[in-house]
Amino acid sequence: MVVYIILLTLVTTHHCVAATDKINPPSPDKSTTHIQKKNDFTRVKPTATCGMREDGKTPWLVIIKDLSKSQNTSTAILQGSIGGGTLIHPSVVLCAAHSAQSPAPQLQVLTGLAGGAGDNVQMWSVIETVLHENFNPMNAHNDIALLFLSEPMKLSRSLGVACLPPADAAPPARCEAYEWSQTGTGGHRGVKTVDVPVLDHQECQEKYRNTRLGRYFILDQSFMCAGGERGRDVCAGDGGFPLVCPAENGRVAQFGIVVWDIECGNHGNPSVYVNVTRFRGWIDRQIGSRGLDTTIYTLEQ
Repeated sequence: MVVYIILLTLVTTHHCVAATDKINPPSPDKSTTHIQKKNDFTRVKPTATCGMREDGKTPWLVIIKDLSKSQNTSTAILQGSIGGGTLIHPSVVLCAAHSAQSPAPQLQVLTGLAGGAGDNVQMWSVIETVLHENFNPMNAHNDIALLFLSEPMKLSRSLGVACLPPADAAPPARCEAYEWSQTGTGGHRGVKTVDVPVLDHQECQEKYRNTRLGRYFILDQSFMCAGGERGRDVCAGDGGFPLVCPAENGRVAQFGIVVWDIECGNHGNPSVYVNVTRFRGWIDRQIGSRGLDTTIYTLEQ
């Protein structure tokens, strides 16, 4: 994960944030290719395919790897990993833009690592990256991207797609974040879930004004926040992983993409996520314009 030195303050984060940055409201629905509390989300019914999981597993979680930073050895599967992502279509991964800045042929998507054993790892080539045209790598505004794969994945019980909520959906009070942990056999790192509270945007901004960012910090509208309970939060190295929230019938949908925080796990400092609902129109247009089915990941009223 990336560590940035900010001009007026030193912050170690999933990504960088500028303490003096004056925020302009983002335009998340614009489409560019690089080759407030609303509806009750829990009453939205999912389609037949997305958001399914068994025994707490996360079949849509993937790892993004930069081949230029790895060695071609069987003992270095995770070497060169630059972040997490979410499979939302058999051919599409949703991720943070800061993990998708390398040329597409240089990127690789790994599945089968969430459990930690690493025995069923599959690797997928990326043929196209699409970063939001307003992505700002200096402050992580609009930090969202799509990776289009060279061939579609074959979905199964162990490999599925996440649901995305409607643009007018609001998350429930508590959701699930994901973090790397030293689990599994042979010392492999695995993924575990962390139950976290969801914060109101204004409340989150006030909490960060009490940090090194200072009283003039403005939290961009492209962000949402969750966490802040001591010992129960995601940390550096977990960037790009989703924040998922419960829907009906035991399914979940992705509301956020983790991008940064300050003093991970410190009581009162939540993690900051890309607010996926604000970019739902952008996601649909990018996928639909390539002739792919947007209903696969859609939650319907």
